[in-house]
Amino acid sequence: MSRFWFSYDTVHSPFLPSSYKRQISTPGCINGPVICAIYAHGFGEQPEFISDNLRQYIADGLSNYVAEPATPPGSKFYVYLKGLSQ
Repeated sequence: MSRFWFSYDTVHSPFLPSSYKRQISTPGCINGPVICAIYAHGFGEQPEFISDNLRQYIADGLSNYVAEPATPPGSKFYVYLKGLSQ
């Protein structure tokens, strides 16, 4: 199953697949207090599911405002965040 970037609607729960819409390109955001996008399994307009690992990355990102996973250094990011004005 392929992974794609899905942008967050910033309104509904970031833990629900229905809160995301597939986007064509890599997000232009990376850090901030709001979820910007997730890299998740899916083949339609929304992620098929949000795994336990991805849920943890979302929670961690919301608490520390940086793309996740933040460790180890050089890890592939699965959650990007953005500033409030973006």
